Amino acid sequence: MNKKLIKEISRIKELSKINEEKLNEDVISDIKHFFEIASDEIKQSDIVKKLKEFYDKITLDSDTSDSEVVDEKSTNLTSNDDEMYKKILEGIGAEWNTKTKLLMYSWRRAESGTCKNNPFNTKQKVSNTVTTCCNKECVKNYPTVDAGVKATIDTLINGKEMYNYDDIIEGLKTSNSNLFFNGLKNSSWGTSGELAEKIYNDYVEGVGVPPTPISK
Repeated sequence: MNKKLIKEISRIKELSKINEEKLNEDVISDIKHFFEIASDEIKQSDIVKKLKEFYDKITLDSDTSDSEVVDEKSTNLTSNDDEMYKKILEGIGAEWNTKTKLLMYSWRRAESGTCKNNPFNTKQKVSNTVTTCCNKECVKNYPTVDAGVKATIDTLINGKEMYNYDDIIEGLKTSNSNLFFNGLKNSSWGTSGELAEKIYNDYVEGVGVPPTPISK
């Protein structure tokens, strides 16, 4: 382990003792930077786990306000796939609310999924279910909504560690848009996190909010 990282760890250990009164943008930036450069082994230590919990809490606290200022046009949006999104959220332990709805909408629009009952373009097989390939990458067409829901949930849960889907899931479970979009950006899912975030911000501001695509 290089000296620079050892020094960074020591500094972060001290930062982990701070409280909300001592927070500032530089401290939060330092903590975020640490998570970006730390190895997986370091991230598993008790002190860093506690720091991660603290960081997630303060970013969630700072991030929840935009759910209260969502433009009314976005709040009233609906799509024919809402029931599917609700089931996916339920399957990963997340709630359907204004914020998670817009997160799912923005994810879907950025992903541009057009395969049957497969809004997020998973290739997951479903037992006892006959599927067909939607494109040359063999993204699946699913025969039913329930099959597509199960495939999406299984993909997320099974890929938490191997494909870094954990922040996508946690972002939805905590209605934390920052965590969710960072999860998309840093995972192997394939959706452009930057594009999804831009679409989401447009939703929040009520700018350019056409209905989300519908599974055919």
